[in-house]
Amino acid sequence: MARPIREGTRIRTFKRKQGNGDYYVFEREVEYDPETRRDKTLSLRLIGKIPKGSEVMVSTRHRTPPEKKSADGTTRYRLGMLSLLKWVGKESGIDEDLKSALPQLKYG
Repeated sequence: MARPIREGTRIRTFKRKQGNGDYYVFEREVEYDPETRRDKTLSLRLIGKIPKGSEVMVSTRHRTPPEKKSADGTTRYRLGMLSLLKWVGKESGIDEDLKSALPQLKYG
């Protein structure tokens, strides 16, 4: 007797072993497709990592960079290259030139 078909979406969690001995823990959202009679993956998301020799999962969620207070009281942030280019372009008035010179970047 075959297992019953589940309608709707379901979330499955699984581990995948890496070459260095670590395990990555993924969360997969699936939905049954009656045409192919298989589960169709809707999304796949990395939720954690289990280092080699450990049994505790370390979360891999995105962390926001911390603010840094300097001695003179100013706040400093970590910025990427594109953020700096946007700021320089806006302050110096060369926005349009940067957009035309770097079309492959998502500048705007």
